[in-house]
Amino acid sequence: MTLRYVHPSEVKDFHTALRQRGLGLGQFDLSDTPWRLDPPGALAGPTIGTVTITSRKSGATRTYKTGGVSISTSPLIPWVTEFLRDVDQGVFD
Repeated sequence: MTLRYVHPSEVKDFHTALRQRGLGLGQFDLSDTPWRLDPPGALAGPTIGTVTITSRKSGATRTYKTGGVSISTSPLIPWVTEFLRDVDQGVFD
């Protein structure tokens, strides 16, 4: 899994979420796409984009918005929280 446009803290949250559910990286294919990249030399802001997660077992796919600021009370990044909700609802089974 290589996510080039997702902040390392978001990737760390995703790994934490997988462990919380007893899941492994090998169960999913991930890809990311930026919507906005900072120009060279600019102060780095969050990269806004999407991450697409596909279950290798079922083929189910969901796309989540990444980056930005969270007003959620969850300790995890919003897209990771959305992913967990989908896992809990059986979307990837």
